[in-house]
Amino acid sequence: MSNDTGTAFLVDPMGSAPEKLSHAEYQVIRSMLDITRDKNLRTTAEVMNWMISSASRQLGTDALLLSIIWHYVNYEAQDRCPQGEVDGVLAGHHQKHSVHWITEEERKTLEQTLAAIRCDFWFAEWLSLQVDSIASANHPDDRFPSPLKIAATLTDCIVEYEEKMETAREMVRMHPNLLSPAASEPPRAVEPNHPQPATKQPAKPQRARKPQKKSHAKEAA
Repeated sequence: MSNDTGTAFLVDPMGSAPEKLSHAEYQVIRSMLDITRDKNLRTTAEVMNWMISSASRQLGTDALLLSIIWHYVNYEAQDRCPQGEVDGVLAGHHQKHSVHWITEEERKTLEQTLAAIRCDFWFAEWLSLQVDSIASANHPDDRFPSPLKIAATLTDCIVEYEEKMETAREMVRMHPNLLSPAASEPPRAVEPNHPQPATKQPAKPQRARKPQKKSHAKEAA
């Protein structure tokens, strides 16, 4: 930063080709330099360097995020997942200090569960209630519920489901046209428009001609 002009420059180690920096650019480079020089932020510096290196290869946002996670998982997070080898991460926008490193089996189960609850039917709400009650429970019976106890929670769901189905059936009986158009007369078969051959009438047999009588004049001759 020049004290005379208040302008910042980026200069290579050989002192050539100085690059003029804006105030915002200078702040970014200054922050990166502080992080890189801080020994307590070694991991953060490595992740940021990896991110910048990946971004320079013009990766998309998703590919860049996965690249950073892969790098962090392989070098730093292996000791954070006691269940087994780390295969993914579960984190939320509002969970700033809560990152869950998960195994391959856990990741597959979570992905399949996500696909199921996104179908948006009664199972999603029921599963959410059961998982929340188990995760937040303090009593062992609630923390580790028996199959019978879980099955008992389906009673209300069964009643509600049957009521909705009966309502739907009654609606169909009262208004069948809501599901399918009213039945119309069956279309009449259209005869092909081909000329029909004329029916030949059998020829009438010709009558035998009677022999003509000779005139009297010829008889006289």
